[in-house]
Amino acid sequence: MGTTINGKKVNINGREVDINGRSVNINGSRAIINGKGMNINGRGADINGKPSNINGRAKHPLEKV
Repeated sequence: MGTTINGKKVNINGREVDINGRSVNINGSRAIINGKGMNINGRGADINGKPSNINGRAKHPLEKV
């Protein structure tokens, strides 16, 4: 287990946390903090206003769900 405080990688309970806002792995899910994409509980959500899949349901940017 490596812990790097200079914004590289922090490994907490076997999960990867990158302090530089790159990737956070929580409970086997991956979240990209820089607005690229979030995967929480196995579901994908793109923060940049691109398609989001929450609760297994696909959402189009121009479609109201």
